[in-house]
Amino acid sequence: MSSTDYYEIHMELVHAISSVWEVWLAVTFATIVAFHVGRESVTRVLLAIGSTLYFGAAFVAIVRYGNYIESVALLRQEAVEAGLQAFPQDIDSSVLISILTVATMGFGTIATIGFAIYQYKLAQTKN
Repeated sequence: MSSTDYYEIHMELVHAISSVWEVWLAVTFATIVAFHVGRESVTRVLLAIGSTLYFGAAFVAIVRYGNYIESVALLRQEAVEAGLQAFPQDIDSSVLISILTVATMGFGTIATIGFAIYQYKLAQTKN
């Protein structure tokens, strides 16, 4: 493959990574808003269903994010082995950003489920 091919694949992976982040943010925001606005009508069953669906979507997003990051690393390695110049991105900062993003997604998922539980309990104490 030429350097242009490697660059195009790299950019497609970067766009995929960005879209996974955006999907996770949208799903998280929607879950928070849904549990906040609908807290008065949330039953234990709806809490379980909503939390399970959210956790599943967030888990899939985190796994996909990790797979795309791994694909970028493999692509960079293949490009260097093919004798092409490595991509101009700093590897150390890319790794740090990836770790922080996965941590944000993981802790954000836990916090969102905690918020849903809090909203349910808050509504139960008012009744």
